[in-house]
Amino acid sequence: MRTDRVNPGEDLARLSARLRVPGCMLLRANRLYGPAWLTPGREISVPGGDFCRLDRFACPVEALRTPAAGGYLCRPGDTRRSIAAKLGLPDRLVALAGPVKPGARLALPRGPGRVVTALPGDSMSAIAASAGMEPEALRRVNRLWGDPLPGMRIWIPEKGAKESDE
Repeated sequence: MRTDRVNPGEDLARLSARLRVPGCMLLRANRLYGPAWLTPGREISVPGGDFCRLDRFACPVEALRTPAAGGYLCRPGDTRRSIAAKLGLPDRLVALAGPVKPGARLALPRGPGRVVTALPGDSMSAIAASAGMEPEALRRVNRLWGDPLPGMRIWIPEKGAKESDE
């Protein structure tokens, strides 16, 4: 795999076209759940033709599909921040769930939980261990495949909480 950088003003579609690699493959190769993580200047891995054959991770786009029923129903006046505050979730999870507009259903983790802030040097494995969870389960519920960045807010569900209302 080779590396490249995201250019200013470049979204997933433009990046995909420039690199001639499907957007889903770019997200999977970089263990990203959504295009919001493709920030200008970010170094990314560009997968080659054998990546799909070797890849053992599910397509992140599938994890972001909004459920037909259940989930959080957006109301008039809702914002990303107001929903995050109401449900006790990091803003990032609401932003990754889709556009906030009246009538939209967002696939969000539900149930009791708490939010922790990642410190420099924290890994997802260490945070998961302190919460008594498997790292992959914590990654999945937070829609984050890599380690958290310092200051990133991570949602930790209590035992028995649902990952989403699907």
